[in-house]
Amino acid sequence: MKRIFIGIAMLTATVLSVSAENDATDKLTHADIQRLIDASIGKSAILPPGDYEIGETVWIPSHTHLVLEGCRLRMKDGTITQMFKNRPDDDGETRDIVIDGKGSAVLDGGEPNGLNEFTSRKNGMPHISKNLTIEFREVENFEIRNLAVRNQRWWGFMFHQCAHAKISGIHFVLDRHAVDSRATWRNQDGIDLRVGCHDFLIEDISGESGDDLIALTALGGITGHGSANPKKSCDIWNVRIRRVRGRTNQCALIRLLAHYGQKIHDIAIEDVVEDSFPGLHNHTQMAIRIGDRIPAYYHRDIKNAQKFGDISDVTIDGLATRALTAVATDDSIRNLTVRNVRLFGDAQSVWTAGAFGIAGPVFIYAPDREDEIRNDWLRPWPEDKRADTVRIENVLVENVTVESRKPARDCALFRFRRTECVNCTVRNVRAPTDRKMIETIGTKSIPQFE
Repeated sequence: MKRIFIGIAMLTATVLSVSAENDATDKLTHADIQRLIDASIGKSAILPPGDYEIGETVWIPSHTHLVLEGCRLRMKDGTITQMFKNRPDDDGETRDIVIDGKGSAVLDGGEPNGLNEFTSRKNGMPHISKNLTIEFREVENFEIRNLAVRNQRWWGFMFHQCAHAKISGIHFVLDRHAVDSRATWRNQDGIDLRVGCHDFLIEDISGESGDDLIALTALGGITGHGSANPKKSCDIWNVRIRRVRGRTNQCALIRLLAHYGQKIHDIAIEDVVEDSFPGLHNHTQMAIRIGDRIPAYYHRDIKNAQKFGDISDVTIDGLATRALTAVATDDSIRNLTVRNVRLFGDAQSVWTAGAFGIAGPVFIYAPDREDEIRNDWLRPWPEDKRADTVRIENVLVENVTVESRKPARDCALFRFRRTECVNCTVRNVRAPTDRKMIETIGTKSIPQFE
């Protein structure tokens, strides 16, 4: 693992403040924030406590240090726009940004605006990316810290070809459960690193997301996210994620996904705890999900699909979960180390490898459907027509404690489907004697168990 260097530029200590100057209303808006930012480039700008209505994107230029002290920024009902975006310099990049919520600021998505995965680019609607809370593209040397993100309309944060960053002290809150228990799933990820992101430290992340809590997705061919700068790499590398305490209504706490020849490597994940409870929260499907064979991600063209070596050099140290599987390697991986795993509650498997599917989401929040989701778990994905073997090479899984009860559907702790395990070892697994250890489907070889 390479050493992650993050150097946030020191900004001048001059402090500017803001007051409402609207002719038609006393309500503070995005315009007040924009005036403050534009007047304080190179200085510290403190936004005073208050409620701010965001009806248009707030643009963040280089050399901005924005302090949101006791602020609640809420998206205006019906508006379709991002809350924050970076404003590029003449060379197309943005540099040296700090957004500090001081532990009391809230970025609130407000009411859903009708734009979601199913209405995106239909009937006059824009692409779903218009619903991002914070969108940064080609930003170098920045920090976002000490914020609560509430009811994000789509993803909370999206970073695209960004580098040398620290994201810390972020708490995600979904509190519309009574309303959304039968609402359409909205893919409310927490933090997403898209193509070309490197040298990131992501730490002290907590709360609940409606899909992946943290996702590293090196994809291509996905329309609407904007084209990548061809002068920069589209790989994702040198990312450290630590001290995560959270839960998700769908998919994974942490996800790594690569296709189109783009690579993910040198990733360190430490100290991850799922904090969900049966009957109160959806059953997390995967605590950590690595790779994916779903054809839609590579436009159903096999030449675009992830290949062996595209995801490599990943370490996971310290994982406690009640997920359906703690670690899922859905596609090939090289050089993976997993240490110190604890399964508790109604967790099912430690490691699933190979071409499995997932239970398709219907609702954003439906813990009463847990039995249905659990029984559908890890059946073959219906579109998976590929016959190739998933190659798993140089994997070590050690120090596993299974405290979870035997599931009604007796899934094994280690499940392998159409896999070839080369130089793979599992050792020091402590589990109840009534738990099935290994299950295989069309597998060439499995790890050595010690």
